Amino acid sequence: MLRTLFAPETYLNTLIQEKRWEEVIQRLETHPLDAKPNHSVQRGISPSSLACAVRGGAKVDVLIALIVACPELIAIKHYRSGTILHDAAKYKCSAEILLFLTNEIIQYEQKNRWISRGELKPIHIQYGGSSPRSIAHIDEGASSWNRLHTHDTMFNQNDDLGRTPLHCLMYR
Repeated sequence: MLRTLFAPETYLNTLIQEKRWEEVIQRLETHPLDAKPNHSVQRGISPSSLACAVRGGAKVDVLIALIVACPELIAIKHYRSGTILHDAAKYKCSAEILLFLTNEIIQYEQKNRWISRGELKPIHIQYGGSSPRSIAHIDEGASSWNRLHTHDTMFNQNDDLGRTPLHCLMYR
């Protein structure tokens, strides 16, 4: 018996690839679970339905329907093409779509990654030897020269060529 390596595409993905946008919106209203990312999308191997819609030139109403159906689509990062902002910049989406996606990312990060005063939850990286490692707390006894205090947002993620979304926008 042969085993398939990839899950079959959902009907929603077929509609997106065929650019039947009105049917995509109707499908999301009746079957919102179709927008839920499968395992390969969550791991960053396959593009999400939101990324496919952005690459296919979908309008804002289609993107709104996708994000309403599955809010975590905005935070998926593909290991090669980067975040949804990378895709929007590379595929020359309109300024309206870029602003919409930026606003959605800010709202997502405020809800999931910010602490009460509007600051991002910091990631502390302590350098031990030659390789950094992320730690939950800082060893107060360690010297400060080998510590890095940073914030991990969707705006400073890199694609496979080391470019942030701003780099992609600059080269449009």
